[in-house]
Amino acid sequence: MRVVLTGGTGFIGRNLVSRLSRNHEIFTVVRRQREMPFGPGVSVIYMDLARELDLSALPERMDAIIHTAMSHGTFPESAPESFAVTVSCTQQLLDYGIRSGARQFVLASTGDVYGRRLDPCRETDPPRPDSFYGATKYSAELLIRAYSEFLVPTVLRIFHAYGPEQSEKLVAYLAKQIISHKTIQLHEGHRPYLTPTYIDDVCLAFEQALETSYSGVLNVAGDTVISVKGIAELIAELLGLEAVFEDTGKDVGNMMGVNHRLKKDLKMDSLVELTEGLSRTFKYKEL
Repeated sequence: MRVVLTGGTGFIGRNLVSRLSRNHEIFTVVRRQREMPFGPGVSVIYMDLARELDLSALPERMDAIIHTAMSHGTFPESAPESFAVTVSCTQQLLDYGIRSGARQFVLASTGDVYGRRLDPCRETDPPRPDSFYGATKYSAELLIRAYSEFLVPTVLRIFHAYGPEQSEKLVAYLAKQIISHKTIQLHEGHRPYLTPTYIDDVCLAFEQALETSYSGVLNVAGDTVISVKGIAELIAELLGLEAVFEDTGKDVGNMMGVNHRLKKDLKMDSLVELTEGLSRTFKYKEL
């Protein structure tokens, strides 16, 4: 299968390229040249997705498109770039998908589209994004749905992906705070409670969705429900250090995903348990 995959140098993207290139021909779109060990079966296309899509640089024929690229700037300074990469680029990639004969469009979305809630989030729950990031991802989801007559729409709402060689996001941030002996802020009731997902399970979900031509929305979430404090304490134990906490007294919601559909529809019965995933993450990670 010929697959265009954006964001190939990002945490999820580079792991996906490594996994999917074993059985598929991958054309990965990246913003700038980096020292990435792309192996056989991978073609690299350099393009700034915050600008108008350069169709001449993309293959004429394609089977599927996977959009994982995102902007890493801060809000609101980076709002225009983030909107361009997440929303405008999605629309242009959808049009390209039709022209290239692609049959499926897979979006790396996020649990943020649900907003912060007390109860676990199910795919049937109405989205209520309360952040700019969540709002742009949900906008991209709506665009994909609008093109469903022409392309199989696949939306994977990812809940806190983590794993080796991740340089940002929650787990990496907590580890850096612990190593530097800085305090970790906790909100009322140690919230938010989360369902972190190991990177191998995230990549498997993409692979299964691609190979089964799955149509619809799926939560990609781990089995373990745990607080930020709980995650930090597990990391501190693995590092042989102590986590220092500070209470803010703020009342915040949770971000927990129910993964029943993921397990049933993509036949992912066995997910990497959190303690095992963290152990793999910090076994050889340099922070």
